[in-house]
Amino acid sequence: MSIGTTTGSDPGRAQVPAGRSLRYGVMLPQSGRLASMQAVVDVAQAAEALDLDMVSVRDHIIFDGAYISVGMRGEPAGVGDDRTMLEALEALTWAAARTERIGLGTSVLILPNRHPLLLAKQIATLDAMSGGRVTLGLGIGPNRRETTEDTVLLSTHRGSLSREYDSFGAHGPRGPRMDEYLAAMRLLWTEEAPSFDGQYVHFERAMLFPKPVQRPHPPLIVGGRSDAALARAARWDAGWMPSQVTTEEIAGGVARLRELRSQAGHTGPLPTIGINVHSVLASSVAEAHRVAGPTLGDHFRDLDAYQARTLSGDPDTLAARIAAYRDAGADYIELKPVVPSVDALIDHLRTFHDAVIPAVAAIPPTLSSTSETLA
Repeated sequence: MSIGTTTGSDPGRAQVPAGRSLRYGVMLPQSGRLASMQAVVDVAQAAEALDLDMVSVRDHIIFDGAYISVGMRGEPAGVGDDRTMLEALEALTWAAARTERIGLGTSVLILPNRHPLLLAKQIATLDAMSGGRVTLGLGIGPNRRETTEDTVLLSTHRGSLSREYDSFGAHGPRGPRMDEYLAAMRLLWTEEAPSFDGQYVHFERAMLFPKPVQRPHPPLIVGGRSDAALARAARWDAGWMPSQVTTEEIAGGVARLRELRSQAGHTGPLPTIGINVHSVLASSVAEAHRVAGPTLGDHFRDLDAYQARTLSGDPDTLAARIAAYRDAGADYIELKPVVPSVDALIDHLRTFHDAVIPAVAAIPPTLSSTSETLA
């Protein structure tokens, strides 16, 4: 199902099960050694059978394999190599064609690298073909240079990202380009023959049909941890989904987003607040760290940062961590499992469904989180 807010609805689509205060999704094995067309289908169908809420894809055209989202280093049972990256929207369309109900998310598309006229057409088509299951996550990409505010160490991945931006001509400030691209897409999705004349985009009487099933367009989510990302989510009346953040950062971000939304004149309830996070299931926290070390060890400054920014340990530990994210304001958890094979990934989802989700539901919200929800 779509996890954002929208004015449209489809009574034939699955609903969030009664009593579940959180929604859950998983990133598809679209990159790295586990990536294949069959892997995408197998995981999407397994996630749907387990009644998860969404499957998602990431976005890079040029990719050096330095950062693994789903899978692991070492000897994973896959057919690709670390540099494999199936194109995001084609992979998501492939998953859509082999599922019926589950939501389809981009987590996230790097908007400055995609022309808004083509992207608007692709998203509208996918939303129409899937029966209105798309949630559109958009991001700007990380800073070209490492800063003291970084929470994840990307090292050589930054070089790949810079080549990608340069190859698409995304020079100069990318924030204004993001805002203009979305403004253009919104016109294309909602008007019959819109014209647009901006700094980066120009078109005249561009008739784009079909329109998205979800009106006025698919729900929007902004990726990123920065205040600029929060400000963008407030301006766009969009959800917010940072990656690898602490519970304290979620709580602070939610408070800041409320403030920025009020300044922007948005008085309704908050859209989706999600986290995009690596998940490692093992018999203990120590065993989970041992398993994930070769894959995630160089992405975090130290062990404390790793434990505070991942879901890592036995099922009870994961449940307690997810409940803390819930109490901080998150309502959607997107998993990036660290696993050696597609079969192990599906087993990970089964264990998560059977042991973790019920355990989270059994943990009562804190008083502060309840009052925040009612604010």
